[in-house]
Amino acid sequence: MGSELACSDSRQLRIGVYGTVSIERVDVIKNNRVWQSIPGNGALDLEHELADDQPERDTDYYYVHVIQADGEQAWSSPVWVSR
Repeated sequence: MGSELACSDSRQLRIGVYGTVSIERVDVIKNNRVWQSIPGNGALDLEHELADDQPERDTDYYYVHVIQADGEQAWSSPVWVSR
């Protein structure tokens, strides 16, 4: 979290979320808008992998927003990825 990385046009994201109650959903934010929304399906833990083959800028940033069933929320620090 909070990292700066450089890679090719294909980016692989691995997300791991560990809730205190069941997870409602996990939103992956890219450049300040929801890029992917992953349903939690009532699980306490969620691991998911995504591929982004569509860079929008020379440097894109990603972060994760977690919403639990009890309304509690959490955000990760952003990760900046440059070409």
